[in-house]
Amino acid sequence: MKARHFLTTLAYLTIPIVAYATAGHTQQQWLGTWQTRDKWGSDYTIILKQDGTAYAQYAKGINGTWHKKDGGIVILWDNKTRDFLFNGVMGHQRLFTSPRDPASNYNAGMKKQP
Repeated sequence: MKARHFLTTLAYLTIPIVAYATAGHTQQQWLGTWQTRDKWGSDYTIILKQDGTAYAQYAKGINGTWHKKDGGIVILWDNKTRDFLFNGVMGHQRLFTSPRDPASNYNAGMKKQP
């Protein structure tokens, strides 16, 4: 009974978040330089260019490509990691995932630089 209640509650909470997040930005609004943090709290920037390329000023630098998906942006990095950028209930956010190390996944806030 508790598991069913949890799933019902989860579905109830997920619907408004997904609806809010998928309202998203236009592709043009995602272009530019974004300030974010790694899982240790160190600041760095992500640059999204109109030609579909991305660059993270992290360590020695990481190149990637991006595309719009589900109201947000998916960045596929050359080091095989992935970011999903979206406008959620807590503002702009970034979900980091690594297929090599699922335990390293995390969420961070983002701020667009002028």
